[in-house]
Amino acid sequence: MPGGRRDIPWWVQGTSAAIQSIRRDVDRVSAQNEDVVLRGPVGVPLRDLAHSLHRQSHAARRRFVSLDLHGFEKESSETSFWSTLQKLLAEDGSLSDDQRIGVLYLEGWESLTGHFQKSLLEYLRRRRLERYRDRVDQSIRVIAGVRDPALLVRDDLAEFWVEFVPLRIPARTERREDIPVLIQASLERHAPRIAKPVHGLSLSALRFCLVYAWPVNVEELDRMM
Repeated sequence: MPGGRRDIPWWVQGTSAAIQSIRRDVDRVSAQNEDVVLRGPVGVPLRDLAHSLHRQSHAARRRFVSLDLHGFEKESSETSFWSTLQKLLAEDGSLSDDQRIGVLYLEGWESLTGHFQKSLLEYLRRRRLERYRDRVDQSIRVIAGVRDPALLVRDDLAEFWVEFVPLRIPARTERREDIPVLIQASLERHAPRIAKPVHGLSLSALRFCLVYAWPVNVEELDRMM
């Protein structure tokens, strides 16, 4: 793989069974080109993991493009959305490999109406059909970032989500033993910014971190460091 484990986000570290499982899943999925749905709680930067999957894939030389669906939540924006999406996914033989898109990451699904969600999933499945080969770059992988698990099992959407490889990001309650590792990783991330070495937390601060609930997950932990 072009990137390897060094490209895994800082928060995908630790010894818990949950995080070791997701690391194995990342290795497995990176070598494939199927569409992926990342499901994770608020406060976990799913986009970082999507970018990591791209950097470790065989299409790593290509571009990673992120599209926030929050910007198209109003009905008046639908025409603009479909135009944008079709342009991003269009087949263009004149482009060099590094100009092509390798991954299109879509987040903010929860902001769309139910009808819009279904139409988008229908289109993403349909784009893989043989008759669209001349119009759509079928080598582009779509990665969806979803916060609400109910979205994946809703009766009118479930049949479309089965076309995606699912990756479930564990909640903080499933990996409490990883907190010391995450603290150290976060401190090392910020050390260059403060221009001095950081050796760790005081014992009292570490005890607080181990019992604190972290309601906003790893993003809150990173901010606190």
